[in-house]
This record gives sequence, structure tokens and C-alpha cells, in this order.
Amino acid sequence: MMECNQNEHVVNWKVDKFSCCPQSTGEKFSIGPFTVQKLGNTVWQIHVYPRGTEDANYISCFLERKDDGNVGPREIRVNFEFSLVTSDGHLCEETVKSEEHCFTKETTFGFKNFMKRDDVFENKIYLLKDTLTLRCRMRKCVLQIRPNYTIIETIVDSHIPNILIPVNISDKGGRKVIFPVSTRDETDLLILKVYLEKNKVLEDAEQSKGEKADSTSDSSLRIDITKKKDIAPLYVSCQVKVVDTEDNFPLEHTAVHLYEKVTERKPGAFQVSSNSVI
Repeated sequence: MMECNQNEHVVNWKVDKFSCCPQSTGEKFSIGPFTVQKLGNTVWQIHVYPRGTEDANYISCFLERKDDGNVGPREIRVNFEFSLVTSDGHLCEETVKSEEHCFTKETTFGFKNFMKRDDVFENKIYLLKDTLTLRCRMRKCVLQIRPNYTIIETIVDSHIPNILIPVNISDKGGRKVIFPVSTRDETDLLILKVYLEKNKVLEDAEQSKGEKADSTSDSSLRIDITKKKDIAPLYVSCQVKVVDTEDNFPLEHTAVHLYEKVTERKPGAFQVSSNSVI
């Protein structure tokens, strides 16, 4: 007997003379196939092993999705429940076992050790007049959006390197001068690269007017920080202080970059313009 409501499909299967089932361990008998419209017109079958799939002391039961051709979806997530029912139709709560699986065609899920045979045969409420009533309740799982949580750990006593780099910022060539910087600690997560860079936009504008570009007015100090390991999210704060000949700090600049993706290869760029220094 099959029942349906708005959210689920229920099969009540009565097996008369259950104690006389001839199947040995590993042998089954089945009901179906039957089509469930509420599960996308998918086709199903229920299998019972009276003496278990592996252990003769247990009853095993399984739900199988059959091949329905091209009618049903390629896969469907179903919450299914097996239980025993009394002769008057009441559910035996202590026998309820449920699982949730994604069923593709010709896949089977269930319970090897659903019930002990001794418990079933010794309790008349389970096997009245040698009739076993097995209920299979099937519910389609609806995708629910759950909040995502990000755990951010802060290392309070982390090592922050302070590096002094001599840079000739009045280089007339305007060429790129690279200063690779990194600490020797193998656990470092970042690689730093520092270089002078000509501002090409300003250079093209000045040359279009027939003027010679002044590399001291439009060059910039660029710091590229690239992730060394695949870890995310990662916040990086870079504080740049320019030191003059008298050990003063005429300029301080701080920037923060967030590496959002593990596969990100683009460096975080921190720039300090030279015309604000000189």
C-alpha cells in the first residue's frame, strides 16, 4: 500500500508468514518497481533480506533507484526512513532508522543491521499473526542556503620584518630596478619585491608635448607582495617609511591588501610616489 502527501511518499509493505521466508543470508525479495511523481517521476524498488546481507541475526532493508531512462533527473537527494508498523497502523518509534543520500540511477542505500531477528520474533507488536509491516518514507531534500562562517586567526606575537633598502630614486634612466626581499624563515607566507617604476602615462604625455620626461618627478617606488603558500583569506599590511640622510621620516605610507582566493596569483601592489618625497 502506498500513501502520498504534499511533501513525501510512503510505502507500507505487509509481508505475511514472515517467519517462513525461505531466503538465506545474502538473499532478498523485493517490491516494485514503482514510480514516485513527487520525486521527479523517478522509479524505485525496496529490498528485504530476511536473514541479512552478511549476518543471519539481522534483517536488512534497502531502497534502490532504478533506471528510468531519460524521464527522471540525473541525480536526486532523498531522505528515506525505514520502520516497522503495528497491525493498527501505528509507527513503532524505536524501529525508525533514516538516512539522506544523493541517488543516481541504479544506486542503492539502506541498513544492513536494520533489526535483530530475535527482537522482531519475540515482540508480538512487531509481528502480529506472523505479518511484518515495513514502512518506507521518502522525502525530497530541498536545497537550503546556510550561512557561511569564516574563521580568522590572529597571531599576536608574529614576526614582522623591518627591512632597510637603499634606493636611488633620482635614477635618470627610469628603468625598473628590482630588489627582491624575503626573510629566511621557511614558514614565511609572502615574497616581497621592491622596484622603481616609471609612470608611463605621465611619460607619454610629456613626450607628446616635445618635452623630456623628468624621471625624478614621475617615478614611483613599487612594492609587490605575492603569496608563497595556498592559504586564504590573508590580510597583508605594508607600512613604508622613507628615511632621509638625517634619519628622519619625511613620509609614511600604509596600505592593506586582501588575498581572497587560494588560487590567486596576482600580487598585492603598494606604491609610493617619489614626487611626494623629494
